[in-house]
Amino acid sequence: MTTTRKAARYDQTARPAPKTAQLPRQATALDMSAFRYPDRRQPEILDAQPTGAQAGRAQLFAQADRETEQRALQSLLARREAEAEAAREQQARAAEAAENQRIKRHQDEFNAAPWYQKAAVATQDIMGITTDSATFGAMKYPVAALEAATSDETFDQRLKAYDDNLQAARDRAGSAALAAQLAGGIATGAALEKSGLALASNPVAKNMAGWKGHVARGGRSAIDGAVQGFAEAVFRGEPIGRGTLTGAVSGLGGSVTGDMVFPAANPVPKVNHDPLDFIDAANGLAGAAAGEAVGQTYDSIKDYLADRPRRASAYTNSGWQNRERY
Repeated sequence: MTTTRKAARYDQTARPAPKTAQLPRQATALDMSAFRYPDRRQPEILDAQPTGAQAGRAQLFAQADRETEQRALQSLLARREAEAEAAREQQARAAEAAENQRIKRHQDEFNAAPWYQKAAVATQDIMGITTDSATFGAMKYPVAALEAATSDETFDQRLKAYDDNLQAARDRAGSAALAAQLAGGIATGAALEKSGLALASNPVAKNMAGWKGHVARGGRSAIDGAVQGFAEAVFRGEPIGRGTLTGAVSGLGGSVTGDMVFPAANPVPKVNHDPLDFIDAANGLAGAAAGEAVGQTYDSIKDYLADRPRRASAYTNSGWQNRERY
């Protein structure tokens, strides 16, 4: 019995182990992540860099996944950009349609009135537009304060009513509204210059000859225009940068027109000439045209800079890797 047990134990210890237990570790413990296709729920697989013969295959899968991600991201951004552009175009068309309907309604109401009422309304509209332009849009504040003090409405309500009435007057006047607005602005600028309250009214700068005189007059006129444009932008609630730039270019344009077109018509000895004479009107129109052109350019550049980062985001860097799945 004892000999049999000893023989059995000897046979058990002498029995060879399974062949798989004797194989080298590197032959069985393979890095199976090299053979796993990258799972979208496990982005860390993209960072796996196995060594040996499987390195090239794993890098191939990772590169293909990054390219797929980039194409999907570009497609998503392009689709969102197209949707946003379509929404903006739709809003612009809706706003334009509403504006056209408002103008048509005001013009139809004006045309339906009798002739004597038309004359009174047209005169009131032109006077209101001219006065508002001559005061750089500041006339509405004292008018709203007076009307609020003599009625049950608040100051803000009267301000809104003033703006609505002014817009209705512009709708009814049409192209005459632009002429009245230019006349008011030119009259105020010329009156400030003749009264000596503007920098451009300095007699030394006006009589200075040569290029120094041109620079002095142009610089002073530009400063005057910038101050007036700033004030108008503040009173009307418009962008201050655009208003200041437009005003500066308007003043400079008027000075250049006066020096180039009317070099012999020095307004210094003519202190009694009207603010709206031919020279002042020509200089003011030229300056207003230049200022409006610069204002349109300013708006275009601002829109381009605001739209550029959104468009640039659709073109991703080839070396950039996005870990978020869409």
